[in-house]
Amino acid sequence: MPEHPHRIYTLSAAPGTLIDRNYCADNNGHYGIYHDEGSRDYTDSNNVFRNTGDWDHENSNATNNTGALTVTDNWTSNGSISLSDGVRGNRVTGTVVVTDDNWPRGARRVMKNAGVHVR
Repeated sequence: MPEHPHRIYTLSAAPGTLIDRNYCADNNGHYGIYHDEGSRDYTDSNNVFRNTGDWDHENSNATNNTGALTVTDNWTSNGSISLSDGVRGNRVTGTVVVTDDNWPRGARRVMKNAGVHVR
């Protein structure tokens, strides 16, 4: 399995945007997905986060409009997430925290198939 430090970064609202089936691994403690100021209406689903810092991060404060993020059915090797279900319109469900590299079949499929594919 190739190991590449990846991060996914968002900025501003993007209604209907799906961040799906990505594999973020061994990125020196950086975030897996970083939703920066004003990021809204993203759906993060079926992603794998192995040896990352916060696997999903929301940069929210009183002066920006970050929120309304749907985070569902992701796999992670740690439970570190800065979003909370029900806060700022966020929905967080179905997270599977994996221990001892015992990745379920669906996560292994994402790990195998993620990345750039040339046709």
